[in-house]
Amino acid sequence: MAVATLLMGVATAFMAFKTAAAAEATRDDADASKRSAAAAEESAAVGRATLEDLHRGRELEWRPHLSVTVLSASVRGDSMEKFDFVAENLGRGPALQCVCAYMNGGRGALSGIFEVSPGGRMEGHGGPQTGADQYLGNLFSVPGDLRPDTRWIAICRDGLFGYWYRFRGGTVKPDVWVPDGRGPAWVTAVQAIVPGLAR
Repeated sequence: MAVATLLMGVATAFMAFKTAAAAEATRDDADASKRSAAAAEESAAVGRATLEDLHRGRELEWRPHLSVTVLSASVRGDSMEKFDFVAENLGRGPALQCVCAYMNGGRGALSGIFEVSPGGRMEGHGGPQTGADQYLGNLFSVPGDLRPDTRWIAICRDGLFGYWYRFRGGTVKPDVWVPDGRGPAWVTAVQAIVPGLAR
């Protein structure tokens, strides 16, 4: 009986040892699975970041970049009469549904809608637009960042992504709006001035 009890104890100890070893292996497997899942998530994050970088690179490579030179402007009484300008597209993508605004001393004028091909230039003019005065301030508004030399604004849409850009005199980087809801003040102003333009 003592031998049977001893054998039973040895068998129980052996089973406990095997159970502990199995539990340890299960923990190791779980840890390996966690590490594998973390590595897969990290790999997926790197893949997403790479795709975002490629997309951003395509955006930068194929978007328009407008530069405007105001050739002349005339004022009659207390309002802008007209301004003449040249718009150049220095980017590789077409500048579509463009509008140029000019402001001097609180008086402003707006061009009609035009387009400029990549590397192209366009001569145009603008004048006062009925009802546009109340929105011109929004076209130029940049909280805390409006440069004293900012007298012109050019707004356009690209042909590949459907994004809207606002180019400001004296700056290099445009303001960008991805149409995904209500836009900033300058987009709202363009929509109000030229119905259907930025929709």
